[in-house]
Amino acid sequence: MKRMLAYSSIAHAGYMVLGILAANDEGRMGVLFYLFAYTLMNMGAFGVLYLLDGQEGKAQTLEDYQGLGFKYPALSFLMSLFLVSMAGLPPTAGFIGKFYLFAAAIKEGYLLLAALGIMTCVIGAYYYLRVIWMLYMMEPSREVVEH
Repeated sequence: MKRMLAYSSIAHAGYMVLGILAANDEGRMGVLFYLFAYTLMNMGAFGVLYLLDGQEGKAQTLEDYQGLGFKYPALSFLMSLFLVSMAGLPPTAGFIGKFYLFAAAIKEGYLLLAALGIMTCVIGAYYYLRVIWMLYMMEPSREVVEH
C-alpha cells in the first residue's frame, strides 16, 4: 500500500507539470492548489497507514487491509476520503485541482496531454477504489472484531 502511494506520486507530479506547461494564471493557480491538496491527501493517507500498522502490525500487502473497515471504521473512512480525493472524484479537492490543471492545459492547446492525463486519472482511480473495496467489501484476511 505504501509503495502504491509512493509510486502514484509520479503521476500526481505529472498533473502539476500540465499546469506548469500551460504557463497561464489558471495553470499557476492549479499547481498551487493541487500541490497543497495533494500534500494533505498524501500526508493523511500515510498517517492512516501508520496508525493501522501500529494497530495491526506491519501490513505488507494490500490484502492485509481486507475488512479493516469493520474493525477501524473511522480510520477506514478517513483513508477512503483521502483515496477518493487522490482519484480526483467530485466534489473533492483532488477533483478541483485536477480540473484547474486540465482546463489550463486545454486552454493553451495541450489537448493530447490533457487527454493522456485524464486517462491516467481513470487508471489511478481503479487502484484507489480497489483499496476502498478491500477495506469494506472483502472478507478479512485475519480475525477482525467489529467496533
